[in-house]
Amino acid sequence: MSSSVLEQLRSAHEDIENIEKAMSMVLMDKHKNSKAAVSCEHALKYLVESTQLKCKTAIDIYQDKDGMRTDDINALAGQRADKKGGDVWTSFYDKVKEVKDYHRRFSVNQGLPELQNSEWFYQRALESDKTDSLFSGEEDYGKRVDMHELFVTYLNLKKISTLRRSNFRQATFARLKKKTVDLEPDDPEVDKTVEKEFHELDYIEWLKTFDQFHEINRYCKYREKNYTEYLEGLISYLRGFLLRTQPLIDADKLEQQFEKEFEERWNDKSIPGWQEPTHKDKMFCLPSNKLFNNGSSKKSHESGKLYKKKLEEVQKLGLEEQKKLTEMVEDEDRRIACLESRAAKWHDLLSDAINETIQHLQKKQSQTVEEMEAEKEDSEDEEMEDDGADVWIQR
Repeated sequence: MSSSVLEQLRSAHEDIENIEKAMSMVLMDKHKNSKAAVSCEHALKYLVESTQLKCKTAIDIYQDKDGMRTDDINALAGQRADKKGGDVWTSFYDKVKEVKDYHRRFSVNQGLPELQNSEWFYQRALESDKTDSLFSGEEDYGKRVDMHELFVTYLNLKKISTLRRSNFRQATFARLKKKTVDLEPDDPEVDKTVEKEFHELDYIEWLKTFDQFHEINRYCKYREKNYTEYLEGLISYLRGFLLRTQPLIDADKLEQQFEKEFEERWNDKSIPGWQEPTHKDKMFCLPSNKLFNNGSSKKSHESGKLYKKKLEEVQKLGLEEQKKLTEMVEDEDRRIACLESRAAKWHDLLSDAINETIQHLQKKQSQTVEEMEAEKEDSEDEEMEDDGADVWIQR
């Protein structure tokens, strides 16, 4: 590149124009081959970032903070800092010498300098594509989600799994009692039936309902570190998946919108499952800051020495200090609700991919081995046909 600032500016404008042409080439590829949509998105991101760098270069030159652009313009007019004036021809021969020196350094033996036209930027964008390593086989280049690890994490949330089994047992007892009126809750027949009929939540059912956080008992959420980590894992995966499939999306701006909407809904008390604060729950114990599942557990806790000691400490506090305790509870509520709200928002943005995953898994469950093999062969044949006429692979 020439040492002239004006030449650098001209080159930056030329590169910006060529990058725009390369973007149009990528968009044409995306239109012709929908299967390469994600690859095209990543190529476009590369080109957008390249354009931003070139624009920054041009802006810096236009601002001319070091005065070099002004010096170059003056030099073209024969106004040099080291001479009085009238040096138009001197400037001209200096430029000729600069061109000769440039071509001497880049002689024929060394090869011509690389031509950075629209095709060059297009090829660089293709080479920057790393989608092959961005997705797992289950995700199939962003068509579907792969959330098995998060599903296992959810199943291992002890309070939720215990409560789910307990609810099933209660429903089973109520059903059996209709047939046997004198049946007792601790009857072995109830446990036997539960062991026979209870089935843990499966992956497909979880995918359909994992955004329904309001259906999870507050007792399973409040001050539960494992539940917080589960929510953070959901947010991290869904956010990352969206950025892998749509890299041009401004995730930070989306999160600002999520936060703003959450604040409005939180103040309006319109978030499902969070209309009332935890400290107003009958099963909540303020002195020990604990939420219980049932009255018997709470009663047992309140009969202990530790509770009585904490109760005395709370009773000694002033009104303002007691108010701070309830505010801490509300802050914890807000924190959990904010995580749930954000996870639900990312879920909504990826609803198409999640529904596609559900349909794909349901279809696999209904297929025989022979049908699955036949579908795999058909898919491979389609890919070979696409490769033969795919402008994305070779233009």
